[in-house]
Amino acid sequence: MRLVNYLFLGFLLGLMGFAMVWLTMNKHAFNYSMDVEISPYGHALSNTKIELDDKFSESGMGIILNGEYSIYGNWPAWPFLLQSSWYQALGRNDIYASRLWSAAIYGLNASLFFLLIYRIGKEIWVAVISTALFAMLPLHLSYGSLIFSDIWFVTFWLLALLTYQHNSLKYYWLFSLIILVGSLFFWFVIFLLPAPLIIYFFRKKRLKLKWILGIISLLVITIWLAQWVLVLQFPESYAIDSMRKHSFLGLFSNKKYYLIKLIKRAGTLLYELMPLMPILLFYDKWPELINQIKGKWREDRLCQVLTVLMLGYLLYIAAFTQWFAGHEQGVGMFSILIASSAALLLSEMKPYLKKRPFLLRSGLSIGLSLTLFFCLNLVQSREEAVEVQDEQISAFVNNAKDGSDRRVCLFFDVPRYVRLHLRIGKFAIRKYTNGYTFNIDEMPEQSNITEVLGYGVNQLYENGIENFDGQTVFLISDKPHNLDEVSVIKSTIVNQLYVYQIGL
Repeated sequence: MRLVNYLFLGFLLGLMGFAMVWLTMNKHAFNYSMDVEISPYGHALSNTKIELDDKFSESGMGIILNGEYSIYGNWPAWPFLLQSSWYQALGRNDIYASRLWSAAIYGLNASLFFLLIYRIGKEIWVAVISTALFAMLPLHLSYGSLIFSDIWFVTFWLLALLTYQHNSLKYYWLFSLIILVGSLFFWFVIFLLPAPLIIYFFRKKRLKLKWILGIISLLVITIWLAQWVLVLQFPESYAIDSMRKHSFLGLFSNKKYYLIKLIKRAGTLLYELMPLMPILLFYDKWPELINQIKGKWREDRLCQVLTVLMLGYLLYIAAFTQWFAGHEQGVGMFSILIASSAALLLSEMKPYLKKRPFLLRSGLSIGLSLTLFFCLNLVQSREEAVEVQDEQISAFVNNAKDGSDRRVCLFFDVPRYVRLHLRIGKFAIRKYTNGYTFNIDEMPEQSNITEVLGYGVNQLYENGIENFDGQTVFLISDKPHNLDEVSVIKSTIVNQLYVYQIGL
């Protein structure tokens, strides 16, 4: 088959990947439970722009201002800029545009995965079936609703792997360039960068397995020691604070909690491996299969890609253990490893299977993958509950406005771990109420709540904004507040959230 035909087939598989994500993602919400989640009927980082202020140059982080004066400094700026350009090209930044953006990127990932398996030299049916499995893995579909920078992890790893030469460093400069560009979209892309060098060193030295495992263990321990020294010796900064929170050191802040989280992450990966079971069951040539894979591991290109992937994942988990344990999306990128493993198994088993049993196993694997995904949709009821919660809070705010067309100031005093649990949709509430949103935990520390609210209102005035009500604001919190120093006009409780209308 000619290259142009393979490219066209890759395009068709990309359309399939797009369609699967588009059809399975929630029509009104994204299954993303971070501070920037898109809640029912919400907007995605409305009016996104980049603020290159002093904080940017000091921390190296992208500082994002979403038009509603809520700052995001966790991830690089470029995915937000690209996303903003997408909204401008469409002339809309609603939930439809956000879904289209996310599904398009995941469709691209399916095409890239197919091209990777094709480039490795596997048979066309192996490439097609493993790509279909990749596109339909629960990991792929459940994280297909992300609209944050995490979605670029898989894209740039696949792009880099397309340039990987297992027996040469000839194109390592291109591999490195792709990874470095990818790190401008998502920091964790960088962990794949040293993997080809380490693997090349092992190949040249022809080290035995015990030496390889010993060197890798030493590398992990070195990472942990370096993080410990950096946290102890360097002055406090955003980067040092992030390292303390998200490295293995962060596990000690709540040992029992994160131990349970790590067990859950391991359970998630086992759950995601279940689609491989139909390929493996009732296969009676296990010794031959194992010996085949062992015998060609050093030379087979797919085996070497798997080795690079496993080392990249190990470095990522070693460097950011707490982040991996504490964030649900911390396993989303493992879809490449699982689907590549399926491609290896299928390619090695195909000579021993007739066409019908081969296709039957493949079909059952893909069917099981879809079944497992739909079993995860128990979260649907939670999203519907969140939609009602958002609407009730918005109704309280709108009734308190008494028909005024002036915009309101909404202050959210809800810690991150509570936002993850209650899934409060500040973007949806902002749209329902036509309000400006503020996260109190992201604002400069003030001595009391009056100064916090006043600071937020002054931010609007200082930016030349006047079409809002500066006399009354709304405070939304997960806990009751002692508000003796301010005038509380009205208050209510919605799903364990306290909502106050406050006069300034």
